Amino acid sequence: MAPDITMFLSSASRLSVRSAAAEVFRSGPGGAEHEASVCRLHADDWLHWDYTVRDERGETRHTCDGTVISSTGPGRGERRHSPVPASPTRDDPLYFYSWMAFAQGWFVEMLRPLDLLARVRVTSIGDPDDEGRARITAEPMGSEPSPYGGFALPDGRGLELGLDTRLGCLTEARVTRRAPTTGEGTFYRITHLEP
Repeated sequence: MAPDITMFLSSASRLSVRSAAAEVFRSGPGGAEHEASVCRLHADDWLHWDYTVRDERGETRHTCDGTVISSTGPGRGERRHSPVPASPTRDDPLYFYSWMAFAQGWFVEMLRPLDLLARVRVTSIGDPDDEGRARITAEPMGSEPSPYGGFALPDGRGLELGLDTRLGCLTEARVTRRAPTTGEGTFYRITHLEP
């Protein structure tokens, strides 16, 4: 069954997410994995959102109600950011206040895979299975670091991606270093998504 391309493109460049969660696991020499962080997002649209990250330092939360962004972090309490501009400018666009600017770059790329696919060279793609999941391998293009801090950093890494063509998201991603082979890598997984 061929995926609905209109639905896929709409989902793969989404601005809202009812509820999403993802985990990051890091592996060291010998392949032992440990959970490094958990991210959660609720976004009614790109300027009304709630984003939380829990890692070894504690929990950090950022929220935007469309008029102001608030942040709470371990040991810092709450602080207010600049209000969302009523009249954005070229130097201060609304994007800077969106969940896409505050969430980890890799989490944005998992929820909006078109952002990532524009910055990598796909080396192989498998046919979608009966559930609409396809396996992709890719490597970052170019030599300049990605300004988004996502998967496309050109540091010799290889990417193994799981693309859900029905939900329009990456369900998992494995980042591995090509050389030298150390057994180290990072695994990212969407654990919950209500688009």
